[in-house]
Amino acid sequence: MTKPRSIAKRYWWDELGIRPVWVEITRRPPEDIGIDINHDNTHVFGLLDSAAKNDHVLHWSSALGRVYGCSRVSDATSFTKDGSRHRRLTDFVRFPELAITLDSIRRNHAKIRKAEESLATRSAHHSSLHYPFAPYGGSWQHLRPQLKYLTAAPPELVAILGSIYEARRKGSSVLRSWASLGLGPTNIGVELPNPQLTYKTADELVVFDSKGLPIFDSGELEKSAREHGRLQNQAADWLKNNGIQVGGSQSGDPLPVDIQWASGSIHVIGEVKSLKSENEVAQMRRGIGQVLHYRKLFEEQKRTGVKQVEAALIVSRKPDDIWVRLCADLRIRLAWPSQFGNLTYQIEVDHH
Repeated sequence: MTKPRSIAKRYWWDELGIRPVWVEITRRPPEDIGIDINHDNTHVFGLLDSAAKNDHVLHWSSALGRVYGCSRVSDATSFTKDGSRHRRLTDFVRFPELAITLDSIRRNHAKIRKAEESLATRSAHHSSLHYPFAPYGGSWQHLRPQLKYLTAAPPELVAILGSIYEARRKGSSVLRSWASLGLGPTNIGVELPNPQLTYKTADELVVFDSKGLPIFDSGELEKSAREHGRLQNQAADWLKNNGIQVGGSQSGDPLPVDIQWASGSIHVIGEVKSLKSENEVAQMRRGIGQVLHYRKLFEEQKRTGVKQVEAALIVSRKPDDIWVRLCADLRIRLAWPSQFGNLTYQIEVDHH
């Protein structure tokens, strides 16, 4: 007796003749994201096999509550390893921390719902769209990522996510554009959370290694890290007590600055350095180089409403006079705890 032929399952992307952008929804540690997509549940095997080489993948980190980055499928077929099915990935790009967050997605819930309804109308497979987002408690306003591992985003949804990304990127020449990542157009008008500067109190106890990972050390490194955090918080408190809105590193920033603030059309980028007699030269050279680099990057962003970008170097004590003179020549605001007034002096002059 002849065995009946199995009929391959058709998904909406096959039916409509378009490729989805896959969305991995995972709690994997950040360092493990972008290497592959894999699952040990046979329900997902079909989706893994449906992914084609060079398809794009967006990685949603449930632990971080945001799209962590994107990559592409690098192999033509899946393979099994340790009981799980895998597809290898390539060209991973990590997104800025606030590029596409759950808050920014929820603010555009009406558009996201409309994209889902449009897809359901066009597809005969409306009961199995594998759409990345779902209403929570019956409300799209409180949508959340699906309780699935792998989902498929249609072009309309990808354009909404890309428009959120581009609105955050603000035309930066440093950050990759959505188009350069090959993810399609970004012509959707989107709403973003109020872009107020926010400052997170620096941890005066934690120590970080060269890769930026926290470590525990009771030696001189810990003492230096504590002093850096304490100094940064002192400067932030001083600025806030003087009526200035303070922020740390923000979405779209070309580099993770220690501290930044604004007054009118002037934006100030600050770097914090703790000084000791034996490391003063190295720390001052490093700090000056950093703030000059930061200032140039921020100037080239040409942010709306910002007419001037200035640099500030905040140190734990007064350095040798040659550094004071050099910072003045380079238009760097140099300040230490007894002279935090130097941080706002130029702002006050510019307002007159």
